Amino acid sequence: MQNERYKTKSIDGGTLTPIYEYCCGNQHLFERYLSFQDYSLPQVCECGRLGERIISAPMLVVAQPNVCYDSPIDGTPITSMAQRRQDMDKHNCQDYDPMMKQDYMARIADSEKALEKQVDEHVDKIWEKLPTAVKGKMASEVVDQGMTPTIERGTK
Repeated sequence: MQNERYKTKSIDGGTLTPIYEYCCGNQHLFERYLSFQDYSLPQVCECGRLGERIISAPMLVVAQPNVCYDSPIDGTPITSMAQRRQDMDKHNCQDYDPMMKQDYMARIADSEKALEKQVDEHVDKIWEKLPTAVKGKMASEVVDQGMTPTIERGTK
């Protein structure tokens, strides 16, 4: 029996997932948290080389069953993982994932692009409805301000 089968990591306060250690051809050591179904799949090191599973001493990582802190939302004392989960559910919170910020920033960028497109389309629509005399007056004002007007026609 191989020792790596006993190495586990607690995920979400209870589910145990084995920790497997590997060594690549460049002698880099790395770990993977894999389900029992996936442990036989080939694993690639950050350097790009295929890793070979190694046998090592078992290790067990378990989330602390007792915690002690005040809820950052309402100050309620939290003294167990169950209370933590209840507090998070009560306030519609979720565990932090580092990718959340990246996803949030991408959503903001997409939203800004969509807003910019809507503004451009609206300005184009209004511009098309303006009488020629008003368009000429606006161009004169731009020139009076020391800017050079350019005429761009949108393609639709």
